[in-house]
Amino acid sequence: MKVIAIDKVLSRHLSPASLARAKTKAAKILEEMELREIREALNISQRGLARSIGIAQPTLAKIERQPDMRVATLRKVVRALGGDIDIMARFPGTAIRVKLPA
Repeated sequence: MKVIAIDKVLSRHLSPASLARAKTKAAKILEEMELREIREALNISQRGLARSIGIAQPTLAKIERQPDMRVATLRKVVRALGGDIDIMARFPGTAIRVKLPA
């Protein structure tokens, strides 16, 4: 099966302006995702992720639904997904990255 880059396919059907708007919207969507969405985008099951961080799958399901969690918990889950976290404090006119203890 021949693989074709999505940009080539879209450029055949969209004007350059439409393609630029679509890329901007896609980038905006990817700027902000819930933990569940990140896990699903990486094609990782709840069971597999839970196992890798040493918790039960129902516990991970609860974590993914929590509106508030400890930074240590978030870091543990994100690192198990292969990433890391940065926390930014935003003030009028500036943003400062909050340095977290290792």
